[in-house]
Amino acid sequence: MVYRRNSYSKGWKRSAGRLALLALSTVVSVCIFTVPAVSSMGRERTSGMYRTAGMDRAGGQPAAFPLDPGTVITQGEMAADMIVAGIRERKKEKSEQPKTIYLTFDDGPSEENTNAVLDVLKARNIKATFFLVGENVRRHPQVARRIAAEGHTIGIHCNRHYEEIYRSTDCFMEDFQEAYRTVLEVTGAEIKLYRFPGGSINSYNRAVRQEIIDRMSARGFTYFDWNASLEDAVKPASPEELIANAKRTIQGRHRVVLLAHDIVHSTASCLDDLIDQLQDYQMEPLTWDTKPIQFR
Repeated sequence: MVYRRNSYSKGWKRSAGRLALLALSTVVSVCIFTVPAVSSMGRERTSGMYRTAGMDRAGGQPAAFPLDPGTVITQGEMAADMIVAGIRERKKEKSEQPKTIYLTFDDGPSEENTNAVLDVLKARNIKATFFLVGENVRRHPQVARRIAAEGHTIGIHCNRHYEEIYRSTDCFMEDFQEAYRTVLEVTGAEIKLYRFPGGSINSYNRAVRQEIIDRMSARGFTYFDWNASLEDAVKPASPEELIANAKRTIQGRHRVVLLAHDIVHSTASCLDDLIDQLQDYQMEPLTWDTKPIQFR
């Protein structure tokens, strides 16, 4: 009986010791995975779990487990491996995402030019975004309804263009609300996107810009600036010049919000050729889920 009791006690102690060692190993492994900080003591380990948590330098993949006996890797090397692997993964994710252009048109609608833009987009099966001016919607309601009917995104630009709307935040909000009501009544579209006339940073809105953003954000609206432009509102230009402006300002970016104006004749004239020259991009409309381009 004594022998059996002692044998049970020794077995229990051995099992408890193994469990404790397993728990400690698990905690250490979790810490290594979640906190890849470089040890200031620079200790070396021959344990296989460091390399398992790290990455194989040749391919950026988890190394084989276990390590060959005698292999030595420092905690600092393990952390460096994980950092390099993370950078590789982010680059891979970016390279796998398609290059995208969001075509955006301001100041419309107009009768002739906006319809010409819509004709090109329809023939190409491309959806775009139109930031509309309220007074132009009232002038050309049938064009505004066509924009909505053909599946394009509609945003608000303003009601009347445009310096007076920046006299105060209240002036901006009143102008926006009038444009919003007009677009809703004519098209039925409930708007969530807007674009500042002149962009979110301009010489007219410095005193009121941030308050406008805060009040609009509180009401659930998001503004979009741009990071490339046809520069078709700067001065009269030929269709070829507008295409050159677009390609120059795109600068090979992976994600582009392209500014254009559908009330400009040359813009409508160049659109088909512009799309031909941007074949490495997919073209999408802006949506509520699109990460906005905003001036800083």
